[in-house]
Amino acid sequence: MMKHNELKKKYIQAAYEIICVDGRIGVTIRRLGKMLDCNAASLYRCFQDLDELFLYTGLKYVKSYLRDLYDLLQEPTNNMQRYLKVWECFMSHAFANPKMYNSIFFGAYSSKLGTVTEEYYTLLFPQELIQFDEKAQRILIRGSFHTGDSMISQTLLKCVADGFIREENREYLDRLFLQIFKGYLKDFIDGRLKAQNIESVTKEIILYYEEMLSHYLVKSNVPMDVL
Repeated sequence: MMKHNELKKKYIQAAYEIICVDGRIGVTIRRLGKMLDCNAASLYRCFQDLDELFLYTGLKYVKSYLRDLYDLLQEPTNNMQRYLKVWECFMSHAFANPKMYNSIFFGAYSSKLGTVTEEYYTLLFPQELIQFDEKAQRILIRGSFHTGDSMISQTLLKCVADGFIREENREYLDRLFLQIFKGYLKDFIDGRLKAQNIESVTKEIILYYEEMLSHYLVKSNVPMDVL
């Protein structure tokens, strides 16, 4: 009998291959079973349902985002500018694959993202970390987007520590910007926005964020070029 982790990896890889060709709608328990010569019970021994499988599979889609994020974090800049750049990086990748990013970060199992990423990179696909140094690996297995553990939230915390904004405004801004982003993400999912508009939409949102941040900056602590 195939070992649990080995079977889990095969399901993730099979689902990924199907999604690359036919999208998520092409992934069914029957089709996976035929590809892997397994019955439905095998899938439920590895995952609660297809949505949880999609969470694992989705980590294959965020590798390019994480590489870009790591490169961005090496750039010399102040944390206020870095905060906006991290947002811009995340949005450009999310809008390019909105359904998958929505499933990963805001779906039914998104609260498990921290646990899943650790399992994915340490037990299932550790070879995907080989190209990264230790600092980058910590970024790769960072926890859920909306719990305060994300790089976006952590960078905003650094803005507080640097005196750019006040702590009492941090959580409000964190939640507000997240809700604005989720609204735009839904527009991409529903087809009201198209992939060819990703760059212009991302720039539009960043301009909104800059305008809102400007009202909360602690002026005495802010250099002229902070935004």
